[in-house]
Amino acid sequence: MSTIGQYMTRDHRRCDRLFAAVEEAVAEGDWARAAEIFRDFVQGMERHFRWEEELLFPAFEQRSGITGGPTD
Repeated sequence: MSTIGQYMTRDHRRCDRLFAAVEEAVAEGDWARAAEIFRDFVQGMERHFRWEEELLFPAFEQRSGITGGPTD
């Protein structure tokens, strides 16, 4: 079983790999592939941000009592 930190780290790395693949496709002039991978990257980042903003950060703030700090 993974911790939330491990899960989020893996997801962030997945998004990093997608971004690198977009850069590679652009460097090769493969604009269709770049656009396809970029759509996956954007969807992945939006999902990751939603998890942080709607789940992780509120839970952290509630449990720690820290608001307006690193999650602001």
